[in-house]
Amino acid sequence: MTAIVKRVQIDLPEPLYQALVTYQQQQAIESPSLAARKILERGLQSDVSTPAYASQERLDQLEGKVNRLFEWVTQLRQDAKVAPTAPAPHPAERQDPPVITTASSLYLEEADDEPDEILWDFIEPGTEG
Repeated sequence: MTAIVKRVQIDLPEPLYQALVTYQQQQAIESPSLAARKILERGLQSDVSTPAYASQERLDQLEGKVNRLFEWVTQLRQDAKVAPTAPAPHPAERQDPPVITTASSLYLEEADDEPDEILWDFIEPGTEG
């Protein structure tokens, strides 16, 4: 079964013709006509599940969604600026962290940080001179 082929003649501006010839050479296609046919087949395939373009109706729907999201984000930002911060707890309600006391901290508190007093603590009793 042979396909019916229709002839179409179009005029192309020079830059578009050069792009067609470049495509023809890159794809190793015999003629510019076959290259144009391949480009049209690829661009106009009807069995593709998602079109390569969106209808004006779809664009309007997407624009509406974007506008709603923008308004929502703007409202959230305003709410965040206006939201009251948590009040500071009353001093009676504030709990200080527990104090952990170790033997070394007790020893350091008792020493007067005078070098000679600290050294005396290391000398064994009875060897004081």
